[in-house]
Amino acid sequence: NGIIPASRFDPVAVKLAGRFPLPNGPNGQYIKQVSTPTETDTIMGKGDYDVRSGDRSSVRYFIDDPGTSNAFGGGNIDGYAPSRSRDRAQNIVVNHIHTFTPSLVLNARFGWTRFLYSDENLVNLTLADFGSKFTVSGPPGSLPSLGIVGRMTAAAAKDGIRRSRTHETAGDLSWFRGKHELKFGVAILRQQYGSKQTGTGYGDFSFDGSVTKNSLSDYFLGTAALFSQQDFRDNDARYWSTGLYLQDSWRATRRLTLNF
Repeated sequence: NGIIPASRFDPVAVKLAGRFPLPNGPNGQYIKQVSTPTETDTIMGKGDYDVRSGDRSSVRYFIDDPGTSNAFGGGNIDGYAPSRSRDRAQNIVVNHIHTFTPSLVLNARFGWTRFLYSDENLVNLTLADFGSKFTVSGPPGSLPSLGIVGRMTAAAAKDGIRRSRTHETAGDLSWFRGKHELKFGVAILRQQYGSKQTGTGYGDFSFDGSVTKNSLSDYFLGTAALFSQQDFRDNDARYWSTGLYLQDSWRATRRLTLNF
C-alpha cells in the first residue's frame, strides 16, 4: 500500500527530524526568507610627525571587523544549525621620508596586513547526541549535512578559520639629475596563509530516493545513497618574495617624457 511502518524508521533519523521545520510549500518543500544581520566595527586613523627638517614619519592604521549571523548555517532551512561568521581585515603602514638633498630623497616603509575569516556553528550537537555511533573527525563538532533531493538541505557550517598575514619592508631612492629622475627600489615580502577547517568531518549524507523512490522516505529509513567524511584539515603555507627595480623618467622635451 506504499506505507512504510514506523517500526522500520531509523531512530536517529526520527530524532534528528525534530530539528526540521514543517513543509510550507504545495509540493512538500520548505521555503522561508530570514534576515541576515551584519554588525561591523571600523576604525581608521593616521598620524604624521616631523622629526626634524628633512625627516617626516607617518603611521596609518585600519581595521574592519564585520560579523554576520546566519540562521540557515550551511543549508537552506533555518534553525537546524545556525552559525556566525566574521571577516576581519587589519592593516598598518609606517612610512618615513628622509631628504638628503633637494635632489636625493629616500622613502622607506613597513607594512603589516592580516585577514581573518571564521565560521562558527552555534549548535555543537553531533549524531552521537541522537543515539548514533557515528564519530566526527575533528572538533568542535556539529550536526551532519543532509541532502534530501527535491526537499531540502540541512547542514551545519564548516567550522574553521582562514587567515593570511603579509609583512612588507620596502624602500625607494629618488635622484633628480638634470632632465632625469632616477628611482631605485627594493621590496621584501613575507607571506603566510593558513586554514583550519572541518570540511565534511561531521558527515555528509545524500538521500535521492534510490531505495523507495522517495528521498524523504529514504531518509527516515536511514538509507543514504551517498556518504562522505573528511579528516580535519590544517594547512599552513609561508614564503618570501623579493623585488628590485630601476626606473628612469627622462623629460626629453617640454611635451615628451620617456620612462625606462
